[in-house]
Amino acid sequence: MSSSINLQQVFKYLDSTNSGSISKADLPKAIRYFGIIKTQNDFNYLLKDLPEQISYEQFEKIINDEKANSISKEQLLQAFQIFDENKTGKCSAKELFHALSVIGEKLNENDIEKIKKISEVDGEGKIDYTKIVDILISS
Repeated sequence: MSSSINLQQVFKYLDSTNSGSISKADLPKAIRYFGIIKTQNDFNYLLKDLPEQISYEQFEKIINDEKANSISKEQLLQAFQIFDENKTGKCSAKELFHALSVIGEKLNENDIEKIKKISEVDGEGKIDYTKIVDILISS
């Protein structure tokens, strides 16, 4: 997605008044154009110290920094595929939730419960992780 979109095109599109700057309120939309996954809390943190208007140079730096520190949809899917033994797009809910509580940046029980609510565990104890990824991407 991001390879076909360039920074100047996105900036120009968002700069509808041709002022040479965009509103910081437009930044989340721009970041999503590049397929960068961010939560609302991430956006709030990013935007809190920015000026109301952002120049192209600032925009370029922000987007490049975010790209360097982001995970793509494909990378997120690959991470879930570790738990998908049969390559079906589903994985064991029990195994996944255990891993989320002990590996890497461990999730607390409250976060795991939120994921369980959106996961829709099927009768075989499996979840369709592609739906979780889509929710994470669109949030």
